[in-house]
Amino acid sequence: MANEEKRSAELTWISSGDLAPPFMSQRKKLTEEEVSQLTLEEYEQLNKTYSILLKSLSLTESDSLQVATLEGDEFVFQITAEGWKVLEGGDPGIRKRTWEMVEDLLRSVSPQFKEGWDVMLLEKLNSISQSQVQDNSDQGDQEEIISEVQKK
Repeated sequence: MANEEKRSAELTWISSGDLAPPFMSQRKKLTEEEVSQLTLEEYEQLNKTYSILLKSLSLTESDSLQVATLEGDEFVFQITAEGWKVLEGGDPGIRKRTWEMVEDLLRSVSPQFKEGWDVMLLEKLNSISQSQVQDNSDQGDQEEIISEVQKK
């Protein structure tokens, strides 16, 4: 019977168009300290890694991030137990969404941020690939040396 009730709730949710299904457990609400800490950590990481992809970034007194994109759009983001939300800026529909990562939110609202993020990702992947090629080459050199030593 429990499966039938869950299935009924799923079908009701699907037809309602709500963002979160009612049968999903709610995450515990973040404390003010947790919000402050998480926001500060994201602010520092964004400044360190993506400052060239943003026009401006600041930390507000209310533990939110105030962001201006390279396109000139301004937003205020806040972390919740569900993820990142847009408090101000953009169209009203965007304020109903939640993003797990602030980078995903920024990629959604700023085409230039998305393009820059994609380029940075490709550069990192190329660097890893080059590193692995070098490691394999070094390993081959070591195997060659060992083989030469064993012949003697």
